Amino acid sequence: MSACPLCDLKTYLRAYWDGAVADGMATDLLEGYLDVKQKLLAVRRKHMKRFRRILLPKELARCYQLEIKFDANTDAQLALTVPLMETD
Repeated sequence: MSACPLCDLKTYLRAYWDGAVADGMATDLLEGYLDVKQKLLAVRRKHMKRFRRILLPKELARCYQLEIKFDANTDAQLALTVPLMETD
């Protein structure tokens, strides 16, 4: 799909409500989601190396714990509001 996860979400919701989520769209959305998660992990690893220079290990771990909690909260809210894809 696109490099914009929010754009993909809007596209999915529009197609979902129109009853027009095709197999190709489902595949593209899943691939896009996994690409975004992989890129996010790469950025976190890159920043972790930089942060290690200025933060103590426990401080760094706490920062990442907070970020993971924020992500989990966002994912939970999306799970409550975004409908599951229908199967044939």
